[in-house]
Amino acid sequence: MNIVFRVDASITIGTGHVMRCRTLATALKKKGAHIKFFCREHVGHLGDVLSRDGFAVTLLPVATETESKGNIYASWLGVSQKEDAEQTISALQNERCDWLIVDHYGLDHIWETSLRAHTISMMVIDDLANRLHDCDVLLDQNYSVTGQERYRSYVSAQCQLLLGPRYALLRSEYAIYSKTKAPHSGNAKRVLVYLGGSDNANVTLKVLVALSAEEFAHVAIDIVVGPNFIHKAEVIRQAGLMVNTQVHNPRLHLADLMANADLAIGAGGATMWERLCMDLPSLVLSIAENQEPACEALAAAGNIWYLGAADEVEIKVIESALVDLLVSDRPAKVLGVNNKYLVDGLGVNRVVEILSPSALQDIALRPANPSDGLFCFSWARDNEITDGRADASQGDLVPYLASFDQQLLDINCHLYILESGGLPMGQIRFERIGTEATVAYSLDHLVRGRGWSNHLLMLGIEAFNSSRPMLLKSTHAVGDTAMAVPFIQLHFQDRLAVPRLAGRLGYSIAMVTDKNSWINSFLPKLLANWLGQGHRVLWTHRVSNLQSADFCFYLSFSQIVPKNVLSLFGNNLVVHESDLPQGKGWSPVTWQILEGKNKLPVTLIEAAEKVDSGAIYAQECIQFEGHELVTEIRRKQASATINLCKRFVDDYPGIIDDQKCQVGTESFYPRRKPSDSVLDVDASLKNQFNLLRTVDNSSYPAFFEYLGCRYEVHIVKQTVVDG
Repeated sequence: MNIVFRVDASITIGTGHVMRCRTLATALKKKGAHIKFFCREHVGHLGDVLSRDGFAVTLLPVATETESKGNIYASWLGVSQKEDAEQTISALQNERCDWLIVDHYGLDHIWETSLRAHTISMMVIDDLANRLHDCDVLLDQNYSVTGQERYRSYVSAQCQLLLGPRYALLRSEYAIYSKTKAPHSGNAKRVLVYLGGSDNANVTLKVLVALSAEEFAHVAIDIVVGPNFIHKAEVIRQAGLMVNTQVHNPRLHLADLMANADLAIGAGGATMWERLCMDLPSLVLSIAENQEPACEALAAAGNIWYLGAADEVEIKVIESALVDLLVSDRPAKVLGVNNKYLVDGLGVNRVVEILSPSALQDIALRPANPSDGLFCFSWARDNEITDGRADASQGDLVPYLASFDQQLLDINCHLYILESGGLPMGQIRFERIGTEATVAYSLDHLVRGRGWSNHLLMLGIEAFNSSRPMLLKSTHAVGDTAMAVPFIQLHFQDRLAVPRLAGRLGYSIAMVTDKNSWINSFLPKLLANWLGQGHRVLWTHRVSNLQSADFCFYLSFSQIVPKNVLSLFGNNLVVHESDLPQGKGWSPVTWQILEGKNKLPVTLIEAAEKVDSGAIYAQECIQFEGHELVTEIRRKQASATINLCKRFVDDYPGIIDDQKCQVGTESFYPRRKPSDSVLDVDASLKNQFNLLRTVDNSSYPAFFEYLGCRYEVHIVKQTVVDG
């Protein structure tokens, strides 16, 4: 994947735009993306910093003066949008990138539309919500009480909005340090001062003068200067007059200094999210007009102490605030849990997940731990998260986390987290009640619509069954509209809409399959359907785990089931892919395709003592065109199997009355052996194509022997386009 960033830094612009893009680029690079930066050659452009990180950097020509027409951000660009677009297109050298990521207050839909033909997708990083954008994804990591309304008139309805601090682009060190640092206690003894990468107004010196008061002689001070800071000499001079004061040069991150600090004095830009992630009490001054709304909103919510615009605040006001904070225990009383809820340090992972989605095989399930409570609370408040209003009151959050901790200690509760690349993206919870259990699950809205719910259900049931198999039933109440919404998305049905369930909660349904069967990946969809209808379901791979139930389905199951197990169920069901009584036995689909058949009956029967001889309940056909390989064959086979299983449950008990006995001459297929996959070196591929269609490249590949050696043949299908 090729990704291009268009972003600038300068003495005037500051460093924040480049630094957050640098963080995102680093994360994308770890996932295999090829990164390029296009930056204008302003004074303080930071292209050298990006080059040292190993990124390709193209410096656009030195800016000429351009008429800003009262727009200060247009002057930041240095040229017209038209000229910048032309230079960017030229720098692309006729290459079309996968993502073009734009982080510049001086660019809008005019520039973006000009670049549309040169990228597959476009993302804009913005904070202002003051101009039109032509993009597929827009990221604004700022805290806002207006949520999605900020951008509703500036982007198309198809644009995906990533709003709020949960998407803050922080380096991974912040999430790591926040988990291991000691909690704040008592009076503040160490203060961190950092006012941004440029700080042209030298607010740093103003803060230092305030800290030089005698009341703060006991406080150790760390000062960090940015790469474009032009007042370093003055700051060093002032620091030299103070005890326990150290000046630090530009650093990769401030996580270690924040972990050791008890109080921070900083600007309302990107580092505000870093401080919140680290749960570091902060005295904040806004150094730019666009920082003011977020600072005011966070102060109102109790997350920071805000003094106002830095260029308007007098030193004595800063000093007065510091007296209040540094001689009391107020910093230890900040809303720590709420801070971490706002900013958990995984924002960059979420953005990467949007730009480069994880494959299904990359996601995994793990047991939940106490730190997962914030994620589960977030999913419970999904409506607020999706529109950027991620605030949570202590009254809501603290009781939830206490309850979550109790669930983790409860031996009857099994809670698992779905994640990929360290990013939690869903949860599934099982609660035992006697010999049964309830199951409930949810996915982060970022990954909904990808078909992950069925995979989550499969992984969850496997994890739970490894503890103790039980009957499962949905926890979602009949007619509970609020809880029903996600289940409708996951193909669940409202129980009230199923007339046959009137007067009872549903059936108990057991299902057993071979542990490594190909059909397992298709069955969660069937389970989800049954759970949504109010049935209870048990799925296992061992006969010994089965419990008494109304029905038991044996699907792709090769073990012999004894009579005492069959007696546990009102009906025992088997699906066999042949026109019974013909084609009994093993691998009927493969054998029939080898016979040249492309229309295959699939039959649902009652399991009987004599193999494949039970009564027929239902049947349907699967039709092939003759070119399908094993994965396509299995997909159609699974679809027919699921339809028949659903039909039996949906039509019960009437389907029992319509059963038919098998009539006619029976025939049997033998069990397939590895030798059945051997190719004849003297025969044509055309004559052996049906064999190639049915082999599994990994489990039982086709092969031939020649000149004393064995050769495996793997077949992969590619569609021919335009001949």
